[in-house]
Amino acid sequence: MKRVICLVSVLAVVFWTLPTFALPIISHNGAKDPTTEGWSPVHASGFQIVPNLGNNVSVGPIVGDNGFDAWVVNDSGTSSGNSGGYAYSLTSTQATDALTHGFTLSTRLKNPNSNDTSLGSILVNFDTGTKRYNMFFTSNAQGDPTVTLFDGGSNPSFTLNGVGPGYHLYELVFDPSTSTASLFVEGIERISGWPGRNVSSGQGPYVFWGSGQDNDTGEGRYNLVTFSVNTAPNPAPVPEPSTLLLLGSGLALVVGFGRRWRR
Repeated sequence: MKRVICLVSVLAVVFWTLPTFALPIISHNGAKDPTTEGWSPVHASGFQIVPNLGNNVSVGPIVGDNGFDAWVVNDSGTSSGNSGGYAYSLTSTQATDALTHGFTLSTRLKNPNSNDTSLGSILVNFDTGTKRYNMFFTSNAQGDPTVTLFDGGSNPSFTLNGVGPGYHLYELVFDPSTSTASLFVEGIERISGWPGRNVSSGQGPYVFWGSGQDNDTGEGRYNLVTFSVNTAPNPAPVPEPSTLLLLGSGLALVVGFGRRWRR
């Protein structure tokens, strides 16, 4: 009988508990034109984003680059209006779910240029209108990539030393229990407890990737950009006693029948 009770308990957990999982809201993959995936071409104007790519911003596919296909955003201008990339507007419900249940902002990209120290020329971000979670990408003289979580203050960063230019996976994972984000690079946690950046753009919510800097140049090759929101965890309701009794009785009959059959 004890075995039956244990089996009932296990089945109750299996049947009445469903795990939380990440649901992709918008994604860019490979050398596909982002406008065919639901993204809109935009450029930055202060803290605002406005339609269409900026001046001196060229875009297009690249295939077989270090074994990856990607979409290139190349900002070659340094005057006002020289920025550009792609944005996706979220619904208020999607933004609320992201902050309530958690989100993951992922990108796999390459900065092909060495000694690119301009913050903002290559970036990926999620903007709620009052809070911005962004990753800025630069490189040192050897071409080793650095990712910076820009907040206008401490600006924590991590450098992949000794690897040179190449594609790497960066994931910004938001924990709603602490209202902070952690940075994972190639699946390894490198920065934790980052609160994001306070902004007052009054615009959003949206996800953006590309060049957000007028004053400097930069080229990003984006193999992947994904924004995923965790689903609401389903609680494990306590089964009614009658349900457990019925399940237990059925299992007991099965066990008893099995013993008789073996005899």
